[in-house]
Amino acid sequence: MRIVFFGSAESSPRYARTQQVVARMRELGVDVHNQLRERAASSSARVGAFRNPFVAIRLMLDMLASWGAGGWAARRLRPDLLWIGYPALLDIMPALILRRLYGSRVIYDAMICLTETVVEDRKLLKRGGRLHRLLFRLERFLLRRADCLVVDTEQNRALLCDKFEVDCDRVFVLPISIDETVWAASPVRADRDVLRVAFWGTFVPLHGAKVIAEAVNLVVERCPSQVVFRVVGDGQDADAFAAALSAQAMQAVQWDRSIQTEEQLKGLAAWADICLGIFGTSAKTQCVVPYKVIHALASGREVITADSPAVRGFQHSVALERVPAGSAAALADAIEQRANAPQRDNSALARELFESNFSAKAQLRLIKELLEK
Repeated sequence: MRIVFFGSAESSPRYARTQQVVARMRELGVDVHNQLRERAASSSARVGAFRNPFVAIRLMLDMLASWGAGGWAARRLRPDLLWIGYPALLDIMPALILRRLYGSRVIYDAMICLTETVVEDRKLLKRGGRLHRLLFRLERFLLRRADCLVVDTEQNRALLCDKFEVDCDRVFVLPISIDETVWAASPVRADRDVLRVAFWGTFVPLHGAKVIAEAVNLVVERCPSQVVFRVVGDGQDADAFAAALSAQAMQAVQWDRSIQTEEQLKGLAAWADICLGIFGTSAKTQCVVPYKVIHALASGREVITADSPAVRGFQHSVALERVPAGSAAALADAIEQRANAPQRDNSALARELFESNFSAKAQLRLIKELLEK
């Protein structure tokens, strides 16, 4: 089988999903030609194009160039399958033309719903407005024309089937995976003086930055000498996070607002005793398992994150604690409970949770199943 990864999506450590899928396919002996490349603009910048016409024009030109290169590759290689990476919904349009010309099947890695991200989570378009309705219709039109859609959770599969009226038999669930050469298990500290809590991210609404800040305030007020926090990242809600921190909490939080490499973030996870996931209240929170949760589990670290159907799908483990989404009090209680409890080593349980759900071995089996459909 010959597969061309086509279009304007990104293939880089920042988007490990595409790189890992390519690697697993090659392990299966598939003839893979990856036309995707590293992009200057992140997914946040791409979503921001809905508000900035100059960004939109630049991204459109880049997209057209990618279509040209991908079209030439399809003409030369005549692939059995065209794989469109996330996030690149519009790439389905030229892929449909190539399907007609060369008979290649089209798979779109939908991951998560673009309309939900832009309207419900980022709130870049007015709900129910003209642009919202236009985006929804466009997304529904394109999703229903791909031969197969790939998503990361059962909840996102249900969303595509119910909201966008996609045939469920054409939607395949493939959980996200990571570079395990970077995210290996780290040893746990033998003697803990204080509880170390880490959070990293791009501060999108999904993360619930204000909830985290309010939880930090409560923890620092109750047990100021027992917990230290390290935060890494910047983004849409970073200023709201800073504004929500109390003066006392500011002294307990080390915050680096730079964008760091995977290796640097791995160092942060290794430093921590507990890593924080996401705590927002949008519908998207209920449907996703973010990279930061998977990174922490792979590192052998306990995780506290919002309770959701997506996370609830894992087998129960003390290495993954769920708290109500949007509840700073519940998050603070969970952190404080660990600060006051005897030290415990749940690194093996965390890694086991990763291995059974997100490892390369687990993904290899699913990709083989997908390609045999």
